[in-house]
Amino acid sequence: MMLGIILKLYALRRKIKLLFYKVLFHQKLYANKIYFRNNFYLRVLGDAKLIIGNNTFFNNQCSVVALHKITIGENCLFGENVKIYDHNHRFNQANTLISKQGFYFRDVVIGNNVWCGSNVTILAGARIGDNSVIGAGCVIKSEIPCNSLVIRNDDLEIQKIVYK
Repeated sequence: MMLGIILKLYALRRKIKLLFYKVLFHQKLYANKIYFRNNFYLRVLGDAKLIIGNNTFFNNQCSVVALHKITIGENCLFGENVKIYDHNHRFNQANTLISKQGFYFRDVVIGNNVWCGSNVTILAGARIGDNSVIGAGCVIKSEIPCNSLVIRNDDLEIQKIVYK
């Protein structure tokens, strides 16, 4: 009984927050049936557009920041701490502070039925095909074909401690 009440309150909280986002980002955010956990951060600034398909889930500490255009398909899963950006700082102008150089923009497109593990970062220009899995800790900035598995292959070097 108590668990049922808690789950209903949690669902109500999510619906209220989504409604708040829709009012705040009026005509910039296109999302209806999405789910998110604690500390979900969403920003759609300027003339940007953010489109999120139905049945998409964002775990704790995920953030999506659109200054241009981000499209996320249906039935996607995002693990904890996934970050998605469609922009990056310019930094190649001599004698100008990086903070004064502005941004460059490139669309981000994430297909349907994509799973991104924890701590994935998706950068401007990324295109992830349908039915793909992006392993934990990956940084994606280019095209990933449909039905792909992307894993981070950092070899651990393990050495024995030599005591003196």
